[in-house]
Amino acid sequence: LADREPLDCPISQTQVGANARPDVELLKKVIRCLYERRAPAGITGAKTVDITAFQIGTSRAWRPLQDIGNGNLQTTVYPVKASWTEKTFHESFTQQIDSIGMFNCYVNAVGEWECGSTQRIKESDIKRTPR
Repeated sequence: LADREPLDCPISQTQVGANARPDVELLKKVIRCLYERRAPAGITGAKTVDITAFQIGTSRAWRPLQDIGNGNLQTTVYPVKASWTEKTFHESFTQQIDSIGMFNCYVNAVGEWECGSTQRIKESDIKRTPR
């Protein structure tokens, strides 16, 4: 019932080095995969995420008490500010939430991009549209 096919998560990535520069389109997919889901067979509830704004900030060093994941003091973190629309497709209605948040993205121990430590800056009221 979704308006498009959700991503097949986790996405396939080419291994990169620890000092790789961020790939905008790849990071968008990584962030989408934090929320996007297919509905279980025979059940509604697929969820899609459409990123509407995306900005990579100035890199910084890993902060052990702030960052979550498998980084260390040598890990470079790229703060990403993103705006997105999250839709959940139910049988009788579609639920929509618009959000803005900060993500901390980095290359993990196996050479893949990972984003976490989401800080929601703004979230809209839930909108429900009958189907």
